[in-house]
Amino acid sequence: MFGVKMNQKCFQYNLTKVEVQKPDFINGNDDLVIKTDDEAEKVIDVLLSNWKTTTKEFLKNLSISCKRQNLWPWAIALYEKELNLAGHVVSIRQKKEDFSFGAYSLELGQLSVNDNVPPFSFLLVNKKMALADAAIKSLLFEQSWNLLKDKDESLHWICLPSAPPDEWVKKTSEGDDELFLRAIRRAPPIFPVSTVETPRKVLAEDFKSLGGELPIGGGWGYTKDDACIIDKNDPTVDPTVPFDGVGLEYIFVEKRIYEEMIILRPKGEKFSSIKWDLQKQCPLYENGKYFDRLIYKITAFPENDWEELKVEFEGPQGQGHPDFDKEAHERKRQDKIVRLTREFWFDITSFYGQGLVIPDKSTGKKKLLQPESFKFTDKFKKLFDID
Repeated sequence: MFGVKMNQKCFQYNLTKVEVQKPDFINGNDDLVIKTDDEAEKVIDVLLSNWKTTTKEFLKNLSISCKRQNLWPWAIALYEKELNLAGHVVSIRQKKEDFSFGAYSLELGQLSVNDNVPPFSFLLVNKKMALADAAIKSLLFEQSWNLLKDKDESLHWICLPSAPPDEWVKKTSEGDDELFLRAIRRAPPIFPVSTVETPRKVLAEDFKSLGGELPIGGGWGYTKDDACIIDKNDPTVDPTVPFDGVGLEYIFVEKRIYEEMIILRPKGEKFSSIKWDLQKQCPLYENGKYFDRLIYKITAFPENDWEELKVEFEGPQGQGHPDFDKEAHERKRQDKIVRLTREFWFDITSFYGQGLVIPDKSTGKKKLLQPESFKFTDKFKKLFDID
């Protein structure tokens, strides 16, 4: 028991393992579910009774949704009413992963009914500081923050905040449907590259600056089975020049990103100001082959949003004007950023362990550092099963 009183507005919840009735390969024999104690359940049941559901049923369905996303909220804020503030909510958050929302009248995971804008009933907060920032900008989040600001971020919470005043809700909800639709339509879906021709042929055709075909085979590298094969023994490779396999990986990463976000997209759905940052590198040895798995975080702007931001920043009322609101511009900029994570798989068997290409400090030219000239760490040896 958490010692909950009937007038309490904030309760701790636990992630509890339960045995599943039908074990499978994915779930195994048990599963995680969100649970509260009996006293907290009584209080929440009163609120949810207006929507013909119970705390147990609501948390059971929410647990399924959280597991699918592999994301369990730090806090859940349950509002008493359904409000037409979906656009307001998505415009306040800086990142999609900061918090999400749902509605009691919709099934969990359902966006809307008949393509209408969904109502707002409850908030799923993943980051405490995101709620703190939102509370500064909006009364909708202020009461939730007042209930949760002193709560331990290592635990999990459910709170029942009061709704903002009706007059505020009425004013804020004006134009909310349009605000929401602009937000979800702003960034068109981004699909993996799929071509009839091989990546080798496509890149040579689309990027004349490459000077011909790259020494690669295989696929676009979204999975291990589709890995891009770096071929040191390809006929296009000059054997008198040190082979820079790692450099080819980086070239392929750049070109695939441009294919995916610019070249192969229709007019009006291309992206601008694209940046990528390597988050993780995972070497793998399997069935006599060496693989390199790179995980990149990519950010970009839909081209129309990018042009709008440029005009605002560089225009006569922009950065040089005394009334230019830098903070408001940055909030708008952050709201319009599209963020995604992509994997790049490479088969590096042909050049693995045959030296590392580095620039010569005196001449700037590439030179080959032979394996005997450097040492592998114990961790690296373990990953690649090296004696």
